Amino acid sequence: MVQDANDYAAGRKITLVGNDQFSDFANSDPYGVIDAAMNGTLIYRPNTMAFGRVVWNVIKRHPKLIKAVKGGLTEDGAIRREQFADLFEIDPARLLIGEGWINTAKKGQAANLQQIWGKSIQ
Repeated sequence: MVQDANDYAAGRKITLVGNDQFSDFANSDPYGVIDAAMNGTLIYRPNTMAFGRVVWNVIKRHPKLIKAVKGGLTEDGAIRREQFADLFEIDPARLLIGEGWINTAKKGQAANLQQIWGKSIQ
């Protein structure tokens, strides 16, 4: 339910397409997008963030976030959860990274494991 974009008013969600997607390290700006969403798109500033492992694996390696956390000294490596939480003023305990999997195969068919968490941030 939380990941279903249809559950949110049009003005309360941001859809990233093309070069805006965070996997495009050269052109996207996750800091700018997340900061704008937290301070303008949403009615209340959130105290919790949630996303799946796939999204976290991209975000933690994004050069712009690494620079923001490490003072512009480098864009290599990765940031830790605590650094991300501190950057966006979220309690690290309320930064949730979904790890769940589900078998979508019908009974009797070979297992088809899919990650439950999609490519979204809530």
